[in-house]
Amino acid sequence: SEEEEEDEDAMEKLQRRTRGGGEKERSSAAGIIEEIHVEHFMCHKSMTIRFCRRVNFITGANGSGKSAILAALQICLGASAKVTHRGNKMGDLVREGHDGTALVRVTLLNDEEDGYKHEQYGGKISIERRFARQGAASLRILDEHGRAVTKEKKELRSLLDALKITVENPVCVLDQENSKNFIRGKPKDKYEFFLKATEIKGVLQSIKRTSNNASVMLMDAEKQKAKLRSYAVELAEAKKEYEELMKLRQTDEEIQRLKFVGAWVTVAGAESAEAAAKDKFAAKEREVEEAGAVLEAAKAELATVSSGDDDAEASLTRLRGELETCLVSSREANAAIKEQQGHIRSASQVLEAAKKAVEAARRDVEMTKRALAELRAENAKKQASS
Repeated sequence: SEEEEEDEDAMEKLQRRTRGGGEKERSSAAGIIEEIHVEHFMCHKSMTIRFCRRVNFITGANGSGKSAILAALQICLGASAKVTHRGNKMGDLVREGHDGTALVRVTLLNDEEDGYKHEQYGGKISIERRFARQGAASLRILDEHGRAVTKEKKELRSLLDALKITVENPVCVLDQENSKNFIRGKPKDKYEFFLKATEIKGVLQSIKRTSNNASVMLMDAEKQKAKLRSYAVELAEAKKEYEELMKLRQTDEEIQRLKFVGAWVTVAGAESAEAAAKDKFAAKEREVEEAGAVLEAAKAELATVSSGDDDAEASLTRLRGELETCLVSSREANAAIKEQQGHIRSASQVLEAAKKAVEAARRDVEMTKRALAELRAENAKKQASS
């Protein structure tokens, strides 16, 4: 199980720390304070103090700046100015009479075995903060060579969590005010100290924040459910509109198909009428030609008869009758030709109108297709945005 694996890892780490036999356990150096450096901070213009790996004592007269060293440690490790009990904001901690920026830097040892991102920071990690009387404070986390690695507060929190440093825990950092409350305070103050020292207060605050976040998330979930219900209604309406649109499209397609059929029926009828008129026209032309031939023959025969004797009177009368018949047939043929020409013009007009109707029907189909495409695109945008 996971618990057994954690126990095995802890045992292996413990065995690595011991040198065998009855030798003493080697303590980890990760998180030990090596150095604190301040510039224009509280009462110090510039000061660097180095520490040993065990217990360190700092002595001095009142007002010499002992508490300033502790405050610098708190500030570098992420505490606010109020936590130090030396000011309400960072600007209050700038040395009196200095108008520039103040600097505080804490250097921690970073053991290779138990340290934090040793491959990135190396054997030392420095946390540096700069601030002025006005404006926000800046943060830099440096590696063992003094190169800036990051400016993110999130990285500082991860560093402190990894090294088990809780700067606001009075067991970790006990300043004068907290020590006074512990010694002289009321039972309520001591209980508050106990909650901080055991980190129960932090756990309770985390539980409260989690509960509040859970309540907010539940409210958001209800709102999202309501939105989903409204989206479902909109989706159903959109589907219904889409189905009606598809039906309308089918109806439009059927109308266009019928228009095409009607147009081509008209075209076929016009072409047939035109062909029949042309045939009749050709026949009448042949009749006119035949009548003309007969007329010419009659004229020739009439000339021949006129040069003969009087006995040809009967033949002349007969030829005149035939000539009159030919003339009548010629007039009828000419009338028929004109009539057929009129039919041909009418058929040509009908054919041209039919072609225009077909072209108009094609344009209507293209317009309908474009309108449907635009409607589909608009529906797709609406669905994507919802």
